[in-house]
Amino acid sequence: MRLLGWLGKAGLQTPEAQTFVGNVCAPLRDEIRSALTALFDMRWGEAESEVSPKDWKLYQRLCQPGSKDFILNLPDYYAFFTYSLFRGKVEK
Repeated sequence: MRLLGWLGKAGLQTPEAQTFVGNVCAPLRDEIRSALTALFDMRWGEAESEVSPKDWKLYQRLCQPGSKDFILNLPDYYAFFTYSLFRGKVEK
């Protein structure tokens, strides 16, 4: 996480960073469900070669919408996420 230094080297003044925490819980709105499903696929969808066959089957069981055990269908599902905002000022 060296972005603050890169922003300074690019000429931005007073580079800053702030991290935010968000959360979601069931029942999930359609757009949240869709975003989480896309996140599962984006983050882990290509990881089959990096995990054991047993772990890959578990991933598919929990994170594929067609599975009877799809985690987003749980009535008490809860998740949190973090994201970071980086900013700096451009000198005029």
